[in-house]
Amino acid sequence: MARLLVLLSHSTDDPRRAAVGLEAAAAAADADHEVGLWLSDEGVRLAVKGVVDALLEEGPRPASDSLAALQAKGATLHVSRPCFASRGFAPEQLVEGAESAEPGSLAGLVAAGWIPVAL
Repeated sequence: MARLLVLLSHSTDDPRRAAVGLEAAAAAADADHEVGLWLSDEGVRLAVKGVVDALLEEGPRPASDSLAALQAKGATLHVSRPCFASRGFAPEQLVEGAESAEPGSLAGLVAAGWIPVAL
């Protein structure tokens, strides 16, 4: 199966786009693809404890359930460190499975075989 790196740059600024991205990522994981998330810009908020619970967009499942499904499948949330820090968040606010990532590590993931999917 494929190794998919879903790129998300929205959260509370555009809840619909964020929820759709999380659902697509979770559906890929449900289909036994290896899935990771690359969170940048406003998307870093998805890695802050409690934020995904505020995304109340209608869809096949709540955004919080999509994130929980990804976490249960072992997905890593690569959180852009500069974007996260510029919003005043601290590392202890990260959800389970999230790790701080330098922008240059995105290229490393792609070089390692992860297929970027922008949503």
